[in-house]
Amino acid sequence: MRRSSCWHIFVVGLALTLVALGALVSLLASAVPRSSPRHRRAGELIAAHPPPVALSPAVPSWPPCSADWRGGVHLISTYFDCANRTNCSALRMREQLTALEFNLRNPYINCVHLLSEGAGVRLPTSPKLRRIAVDSQPTYRRLFAHANSLPSVLIAIANADIYFDETLRCALANREMMPARLSPDPNLTSSRSPGRGGAGRHAPRRTKRTVYALSRSPAPRCVADDSGRELNRTRSANRDHCAQNHFSFDAFLFAPPLEDTFVEEVDIFQNEAGAENFVTYSLKTRGYHLQNPCLQIKAWHLHCTNERHWIRDRELASGRRFAIKPLPLDELQPC
Repeated sequence: MRRSSCWHIFVVGLALTLVALGALVSLLASAVPRSSPRHRRAGELIAAHPPPVALSPAVPSWPPCSADWRGGVHLISTYFDCANRTNCSALRMREQLTALEFNLRNPYINCVHLLSEGAGVRLPTSPKLRRIAVDSQPTYRRLFAHANSLPSVLIAIANADIYFDETLRCALANREMMPARLSPDPNLTSSRSPGRGGAGRHAPRRTKRTVYALSRSPAPRCVADDSGRELNRTRSANRDHCAQNHFSFDAFLFAPPLEDTFVEEVDIFQNEAGAENFVTYSLKTRGYHLQNPCLQIKAWHLHCTNERHWIRDRELASGRRFAIKPLPLDELQPC
């Protein structure tokens, strides 16, 4: 009888302990705020969107917009107000702002030079943001000319809906991408650029120059609409150009200055059909070494809205279109 009573007491005590533990777990879980993307206010980033960068204390801390390549990449991009475009919605602007926010949070980007259309456009506040007001849509010529005014840093020129993650450090780790005046590479010479004046006319330039032309990959998630619902991907948004289309390039990385004749020639808009093919052809004919390390350095494309703003007045790619296949990972230096 005593054994049966003791066993009964043990079972009851164990059951009460399990009930108490369950209640404690439920209490702790209820204290954690939920951040489902379907319960976010309009205009906020999707809570479930994977952060593009894992901040690390090992990342060197440099003042924003330092004129030193060791501080990080200087990104040159654009921003347009949908009020100046047809078939353009607030969601499209939200995609641009989200990409901009991610780039500003990237510790490997030291400065964002944003050529912005529209005086009334509200942009994020950041010491890393340098806004350059423009009256009309800038061309590649203007973007590359601005890059040539920054001869001591590593430059990335990217479309407005492109953002980078921590893999951008791989470009900084590649000695071939160092500015010519700083690199110990013996394949550097100091000579005049063959163009008509302009920035970088007397600056040193490479005899073996490398430019990265990056094919894009689709962003892991889309932005949310006004109700907090994540947008459905369009067929175009799902397309991974790094894996399938090696004729398309949404970002260029290089150490300026580039030749003045090249800058003068690329007086075309980023959204003209075949524009990036025109750029890569112009670089190739001048002896630049083009590479596409998109398997190592990711250029994420945040474009889920079914809105396109192509300019098809002329065919820029005719006779100039060629593929730049991604470099295999085993051929890239570890970073």
